Amino acid sequence: MAWKSGHRPDLAPVLHRLGQHLGQGIYPQLDTRKIVVVPAPSGWRRSVRGEEVVAPFAHAVASGITKVGGQAQVISILRRRGRGQKRLSQRGRRTRRRGSLRAKRRSVAFVRDTQVLLVDDVLTTGATLGECVKVLSPFAPVIGAIVLAATPNPVIHR
Repeated sequence: MAWKSGHRPDLAPVLHRLGQHLGQGIYPQLDTRKIVVVPAPSGWRRSVRGEEVVAPFAHAVASGITKVGGQAQVISILRRRGRGQKRLSQRGRRTRRRGSLRAKRRSVAFVRDTQVLLVDDVLTTGATLGECVKVLSPFAPVIGAIVLAATPNPVIHR
């Protein structure tokens, strides 16, 4: 979280190496040569400020795949609209995320005849990854996901 919020930029090289290592490790498990690595979309504020965290990690994963002989490229095909999910229950996260992602029309052609590997920073309820799969699967099969961290489902006390 300190890296994500910008308080620990010194962690970027470590996480870059981790992404490469994960890419190298996952590639032999896949039965394809051509992979499109798709980062889960950041909110517009993060994108405008140049503070995206998932896209650089996705590039590291793709770099690891290519180091062991695969063909991988990162395409930011997804666009997010709506508000964030902080402090929401599992049901609230799924409800808010439902319909909040769109595929960029110009990028759809780049994922056809490939397989998609999703990348996200934190997995809490799976709502974001589930919506990513829902949006992308009409264009290309989603073969898996890599996340940096998994947290317990949020419990909201009333």
